[in-house]
Amino acid sequence: MKLLLAIAQYDRRGFPQGSEHWSLVAAVPTNEEAYVFDVVGNTDTFAYRTKAQVRLLKSSTLCGGYAVGEVDETHIDWLKDHLATIPVIRNDPTWHCQVWVISAIRELQQCPDKVTIRPDFSANNARQELARQRALWEEIENHFFEDLWSRKAK
Repeated sequence: MKLLLAIAQYDRRGFPQGSEHWSLVAAVPTNEEAYVFDVVGNTDTFAYRTKAQVRLLKSSTLCGGYAVGEVDETHIDWLKDHLATIPVIRNDPTWHCQVWVISAIRELQQCPDKVTIRPDFSANNARQELARQRALWEEIENHFFEDLWSRKAK
């Protein structure tokens, strides 16, 4: 089964807009579960983390998403291991989870035999769409993941 690769964006209460937490997710299209790959911690403790069978819509801070490609479910272990090779930088105030996600997607573009990344992907396009998604969320409108799974339910 093909899984949707997307950036999931989470509100970080108390932080200014533009500092949302990003993770890379491989979403199961037939239910509301996803594999989550991200970087957590502070500038001096950042670490790579993976989680399976995450029900994204249960998070009250999920405020949008952006589709970047797809991966076959048979490659999920490869994806988990490959993403672990993406550098995690500590003690650099300009480095954060969004930088890691963009770096991860760029690395995955080099692996077309395992992952398909949409040809129009760019960091700028992702940031623009995620800003739009955030605005929808703030207006209590459906964002990317709510639309994705409501379509699948019909």
